[in-house]
Amino acid sequence: MNCPYCLSEVAEEAAVCKTCTKDLYLLKPMMIKMLDLEKTLAETPSVEEFQDRIEYLENLIEEQNKIPEPTHWWDVVLDVAVYLILPLLLLLVAHALITILYDLNVVFLRVVAMVVPLPFGFLLFKKQTRSVLAWFLGVVILAV
Repeated sequence: MNCPYCLSEVAEEAAVCKTCTKDLYLLKPMMIKMLDLEKTLAETPSVEEFQDRIEYLENLIEEQNKIPEPTHWWDVVLDVAVYLILPLLLLLVAHALITILYDLNVVFLRVVAMVVPLPFGFLLFKKQTRSVLAWFLGVVILAV
């Protein structure tokens, strides 16, 4: 650490500067704190690194906010078939197996009715961001 008066080197435990003989008792806590702050400042990343990180995160946000629309009508038909019709068919098969073939309790049918659509819904929105309202309306029409 350096003396604040003459800038000569001073030992950590010294209370008086050996060069200018000034008392360091009152300034010593501040000098120690300044050394700690200088070490912390030296350890912090540069502004350029922060700017690069900010740009990278902004690009990620922009990519996630983009909602790509299906480019062709068959993409929409394929999505409807996979995410609406296929779960419906699986539920109909489960209904036939539970109620007609095995004559099980209706509780099993209710459990299957909740479990079967879950992976399809998860995959539907995991694949890409979609409008929830349009798919909700599609499900309501299908249910009716």
